[in-house]
Amino acid sequence: MTGKNAVEGTGGNFSYYELGNPLFMQDGTINDEVDITEVRKYVWYTETNGIEYKEDIQEKYFLGSYNDTAYYFYYEKDRVTILDYEFLTSVHKKEQAYVIYADSCALSDSDLQKWNITFKKIPRDIEHI
Repeated sequence: MTGKNAVEGTGGNFSYYELGNPLFMQDGTINDEVDITEVRKYVWYTETNGIEYKEDIQEKYFLGSYNDTAYYFYYEKDRVTILDYEFLTSVHKKEQAYVIYADSCALSDSDLQKWNITFKKIPRDIEHI
């Protein structure tokens, strides 16, 4: 507008962002269309209150260590994962505590306590298993 009806601008600028696919579906399950690395980044970020994720190529499921706790995200797109004694043989990081994500857990509560492991269930759509 011009003349007496003109309004002075507020300054600033405009930014346009295009969002990718959501990491999780509305029901909370992992979105199969998303690269699993993005989910790993999200899990690490939320567990560590914002520390940047750096992939460890030596241990496939290891997310990292933070505050004397090792974090593992044991996920395979096409099969169910189970936190069991066999998986524990692949854990090489020595920490005071462990947080391990998997589809299910075959360890007893006493074993989890003995090794200071917190099990967290991965949200997965049961129809795709």
